[in-house]
Amino acid sequence: MSRLAVTLCIALFSFCVLPGCGDSGPSNVAEDADAAAIAEYEAAVAAESASMNESQK
Repeated sequence: MSRLAVTLCIALFSFCVLPGCGDSGPSNVAEDADAAAIAEYEAAVAAESASMNESQK
């Protein structure tokens, strides 16, 4: 491999992988969502499930 190829691989690794290794702790998305958004999501899931069940008949 040429020196340029090795340098590009290292740069790609640095820009793609290392930023994802932050020290921020785990987060819970459900805690940050409001009740209306959760209810809207659950209604959308129920509607999609009902439409899938009807299409399988």
